Amino acid sequence: TIFAVVLAVFRYVSLASVISVGAFPAISWAFSASSMSLMGLGVIAAASIVIIARHEGNIRRLLAHEEPRLVLTRS
Repeated sequence: TIFAVVLAVFRYVSLASVISVGAFPAISWAFSASSMSLMGLGVIAAASIVIIARHEGNIRRLLAHEEPRLVLTRS
């Protein structure tokens, strides 16, 4: 849902990906706080950090206003 909303508002796939992945640990914890172990949450947070780090080029282009927006066309 977060991905779809960010994509609809800003039309940047990379921004939607980074925000969704960044929010995932908090959302995971909020929806399973009683059953999720601290280690499980740590694994999710670590994976999120790695995924965001892999988007470094996209983040640089976003900050420089050089990242292409999603364009939907009808044919």
